Amino acid sequence: MIIYELLKNFYFMHYRKINTKNKMIRKNIENQAFFNILKNNINEV
Repeated sequence: MIIYELLKNFYFMHYRKINTKNKMIRKNIENQAFFNILKNNINEV
């Protein structure tokens, strides 16, 4: 039972870490796209 708890905790920690990393990457991509749009609009003016 104890081993199961340890494995479960480890799995959740690991999963959460991967999840937050993916969220950060997605956020960076969105920000990059947003800034590119802004840059294009400024260049057109």
